[in-house]
Amino acid sequence: MTRSTILLFAAAVLAAPAQTNRTKSTRVWFKDGTCVEIYTAASGNAPLFAGGSVNVDSSNTMQRLVLDDHDHALFGYDVEARASSTAGAYSIRIRPLDAARALPAGVFVTAGGHIPTLAAAREFPEVKSGVAVMVDILYNPTTGEKIYDVLRPMKAIDDALAFEECRVMVNGALLEQVTVPLTHGNSALLHVPGRGDYFLALEPISGHPFEKTGRVERDRLFIKENGETIELLSTGNILKKAESRDIWVYHNRIWSTMEDLLARELMQLRVMLLEKQLNELSKTYQPNHPSIKRIENQLEDLKKTPHKDAVLVTTTDQLEDLIQRRSVQPRKQ
Repeated sequence: MTRSTILLFAAAVLAAPAQTNRTKSTRVWFKDGTCVEIYTAASGNAPLFAGGSVNVDSSNTMQRLVLDDHDHALFGYDVEARASSTAGAYSIRIRPLDAARALPAGVFVTAGGHIPTLAAAREFPEVKSGVAVMVDILYNPTTGEKIYDVLRPMKAIDDALAFEECRVMVNGALLEQVTVPLTHGNSALLHVPGRGDYFLALEPISGHPFEKTGRVERDRLFIKENGETIELLSTGNILKKAESRDIWVYHNRIWSTMEDLLARELMQLRVMLLEKQLNELSKTYQPNHPSIKRIENQLEDLKKTPHKDAVLVTTTDQLEDLIQRRSVQPRKQ
């Protein structure tokens, strides 16, 4: 398909598509725990050149952007999802892209500053688990081929991870204190210098070598692997509902080298996440509120002090996307 391909503005419910021409799936979670799997597929031999991004914001809305190979936005729409009153069913609302919402870093808008989107909202009030909703994205009138997104609601994960003023210990030795900017999610990333990334999840993600080597006991999360113990300590319960639970862990050592480069990148990421949390708190609290002051002080310290042995802990609802982005060996500057 070329970039002159016609954009479609349609959405429909369908049974499981039989095609094999598709991208890897990504799972996102909404506030009530509803999970939606999303992937892009094509009919015929249409090339899947269109990449994209998905993210859920504080308004519980998923922003879906279709990008070309130069990260220009070709199409976009928003999705709301929640469990319906019928057991095993979900309500999905697909609507035009909110033009006022900020775009992810690195996304470009073509001439005119307008991203094509749906003509109108569509409501699917009773979508059963595993049944797909299809959103047409691109259509080639010459060949009849099209590219479309497939969204599948799935059983909600029954809990969430939450960290507050987290500390990290390796074999009993305390590393630096870590304040977690994002306080809850269905999964988390822990980076330990010299040991790499530990992806933590309440349920394993297919296609990645997760093992049940983690355990939460109230305010402590233990990872035991190859004779070592990694421990996360929080000021409150780590699970939102349960007192204890086994945790699935995927240990990726790719990011265990080149510590100077990594420390700088992690510090920049922590600054960005703290700034995001500060922005959210500023919508609720006055500038002199203790929570505001605490984060401002943390930002000031981070920007002043080089953290050579930076530890990163961050929660996320899009772990699969994070795994893919951090599965590339960092390059020397």
